[in-house]
Amino acid sequence: TKQLGLTTMAHLPCTGFRPPEIGAILDQLDAGGVRDVLALRGDPPRDVPDFVIPKDGFQYANQLVAYIAARGRFGIGAACC
Repeated sequence: TKQLGLTTMAHLPCTGFRPPEIGAILDQLDAGGVRDVLALRGDPPRDVPDFVIPKDGFQYANQLVAYIAARGRFGIGAACC
């Protein structure tokens, strides 16, 4: 990022993650100088046919967006279809 002068945006899916795990990822991104995050719901893992979203996990990307926004350190992008 700093060496090439490019703006980076981390793609962050929330499927399967709990808030503390997302918080740790955001802390790592912040420490690495990443300031923009593309918040995605993400697909369930292909190799886990019985995948269940954790009870305290993020069901939808808008929940992830709100969580990131509450931390106040990132620009947030989102995608929908």
